[in-house]
Amino acid sequence: MWNKAAFCLRAATPAGPEADRSDNDPVSKSDGTLGPTLEPEHPSSVISEGVIARGDISSPGSVHVNGALTGDVEADVVHVGRNGSLEGNVQARQVTVAGQVNGELRCEQASLRSTALLTGSIEAFTLQIEAGAITEGRIRVENRV
Repeated sequence: MWNKAAFCLRAATPAGPEADRSDNDPVSKSDGTLGPTLEPEHPSSVISEGVIARGDISSPGSVHVNGALTGDVEADVVHVGRNGSLEGNVQARQVTVAGQVNGELRCEQASLRSTALLTGSIEAFTLQIEAGAITEGRIRVENRV
């Protein structure tokens, strides 16, 4: 059976040539994991399929909802997957809905895929609706001023 704790301990403890690295080596200055710690430029948050989450989300990157989320979302990009559901309002630069949303979408670009079911309102600068998408509510599309 795989022993995660033993693996992590071995990975964090340098041996052989690794132990002789100088203080100028960025790998040696990491937090004990293999390789330097890198922060993603645009982090992603994912609510995986089968996960039920409650609460508001604010992210500088993207949010992918493949499970069920009850709460408002503010992010650069929001994607509600085919099996995802979102009960709340969304404010983002770009929103793609392939699953179910019950709430308001406020964005620059909105896209409703053929499997989308949206109950609520959309305010966007551009809107794309594929054949088969179902919407119920108010839609407002405006050019930028």
